[in-house]
Amino acid sequence: MSCIAGLISVTPALARAPDCNSDRQAVTIDPVFKLNLPASFYEAHYARASPALLNECGITVSKKADYRYWVFASVNAGPDQYVILGGEVRDNTGQDTPKGRWSPDMFGNLDQISAGKCTAISWPIDIFCSAGSGPPPVAVLNKLAADTVARYEAAFGSRAGFMEELKKQDRIPNDPGLKILNQALATQQ
Repeated sequence: MSCIAGLISVTPALARAPDCNSDRQAVTIDPVFKLNLPASFYEAHYARASPALLNECGITVSKKADYRYWVFASVNAGPDQYVILGGEVRDNTGQDTPKGRWSPDMFGNLDQISAGKCTAISWPIDIFCSAGSGPPPVAVLNKLAADTVARYEAAFGSRAGFMEELKKQDRIPNDPGLKILNQALATQQ
């Protein structure tokens, strides 16, 4: 099974479309482990990405939509900053999704910010799967993976709580192509 197919395969829980009529019920899928959690979880435990950052990184593509994105990881590497962003969009026109419903961005973004300019690199999971074949350097990916795991451990209150949720949703990366994520899970305290 390929790296992407293994992590993005749809489990029965994800096959049902969530009812996203209200903020309380909105479900978001994180861009690294693909955990399916209420948006309120991310709102309570993660820093919201600023509208300026979303605009600079090309996420804000329509003025007729609302965007809720959170920072899942952020590391500095010399003069550059790398961020993993994930979130959801609410289309207020009804053209792309039912009007007024929050829809998860199932892939997220890995972006490089250098000299005040944001460059989208790719979907985070693609980058972890192809570590070493392009930007960012593997050392940066190791730091991003460690930061992602640390943020989840803090959000769940413990490493055990985070690992329990990964197991419950069958989201522990078992593909050899995701060794950086597996190493972060194995070494994070």
